[in-house]
This record gives sequence, structure tokens and C-alpha cells, in this order.
Amino acid sequence: MTPSDVPAPRPPLALEVRTGDPRDADADVLAVTVPIDRDGEAPLPPALAALDAALDGDLAAHLALGRVGRPGAATREIPTRGRVAVPRVLLHGRPAGGDLDAARRAGAELGRALAPLGARRVAWVGGAEDAPDVAAALVSGLASGAHRSWSEARDDDRPAALEAVDWWTDPAAADRLTGPLRRAAVRHDAVAWARDLVDAPANRMTPDDLARAAAAMGREVGWDVTVYDEAWIEAHGFGALAAVGRG
Repeated sequence: MTPSDVPAPRPPLALEVRTGDPRDADADVLAVTVPIDRDGEAPLPPALAALDAALDGDLAAHLALGRVGRPGAATREIPTRGRVAVPRVLLHGRPAGGDLDAARRAGAELGRALAPLGARRVAWVGGAEDAPDVAAALVSGLASGAHRSWSEARDDDRPAALEAVDWWTDPAAADRLTGPLRRAAVRHDAVAWARDLVDAPANRMTPDDLARAAAAMGREVGWDVTVYDEAWIEAHGFGALAAVGRG
């Protein structure tokens, strides 16, 4: 395996917190996430009133009919008919409340809905009422759900990947959301690279290749990296590990 064959870290996920009118967002998809309570009720948040008006009330209508947030129907595409600048709008329901695991799962559902659309840049209206940790969990889930592995790529082409998320909120919430959301994006970058290394076929990612990739990444961030070879592994009693490495 040549060094160029080793999966390199993907370009960092660009995460920006934006204020203003999401109707003018520069994105492939505008995702609109609305909390849904235990009774399945999802009143339209006041912050979405202008967007809903631009879409002739379609957001409120779909929420009133309970068309999002149910098992198997977490998202629903809203026809734009040229009413907003973004070509596609996805209405997305998530469980209300501060359960971070539920938020991550909801974000992943949205990410999986985005992947077939080939969306590289997403504008996301997640609700200014969200706590920073909930918003970060949603972003982590989204990036994970939208991830495409080596096994999903054809031949030697790198899989398409989500490149940018713009989280739209009001000015009062922007400062408290920026740090947690950007940290979530950095964590995603590390996880995505690890997933690429693990997903690479064994004939393309040998133990030596993995060690070289890890050492190169360590040097890039200023770490001292020690790689133990087969002789060290066997001398220290890790026979099973050595056997796995030999195939």
C-alpha cells in the first residue's frame, strides 16, 4: 500500500453560527428541526414564523398533521417551488427536552436523510431555545449520520462527504452556541478519520499502514509517537495480537 492509498483525514467540517434570515442561506438543503413533545405535539416555534410564511404555511401544516417525528418519518421534504433561495427544505422532528442521546439519534436521522441528496452544505435552523449541549449533540449526530464510508464509495473514488453546516439562530444565542458547536465539528473530524481507517479493506490497510497513518497524524499535532513492531509485541506476550496482524 502506498502512502497515497492510506485514507487521509477529510477536509475539516466547516461549522459556522449565523444570524439573520435563513431564507437567504447559501446551501444545498435547509434543515428545520422542531422539538416534538411526548404527546406528539409540535407547535411551530415563533422563530420560524417568517420562514413558514415564506413557505405559505407548509411547515405549520405538516406539524399540525403529525407528519414528522414519528418512527420511520423523522423528516419530510417541503416543496420550495422557488419560494426560498435554498433548493430543498427538510422538516425534521426531534424529541423535546435535554436528553443528549436522543438529540444525537435525532441528528443522525437527519444526517441519513441528507446523505442520498448529495448535500455538501447544510443550513440548519435548530431553534434558539436549544441548550448548547443539545445543539452540539444534534450536530454530532448529523455529521455521523451523513458520513459515507469507504465501503460506500465506488472503485477508488473518495466518498462524498458533508462539508459545511451553518447553524442559524438569533443574535442572543449565537455566542453561547459557537464554541460547543465548533468543538462538536472537531470531534466529528477525528471520528470520521478513524472510521475511514477502520472501514478501509484489510488489503489496503495493513498494521504497518495503520501505524504510519497514526504516526503521521500524531506528528502533525505535535505528539511524540512510538510505534512498536512485531518483535516488541511478541516479546511482551501479545501473541494473539501478533497472530491477527499476520492475517
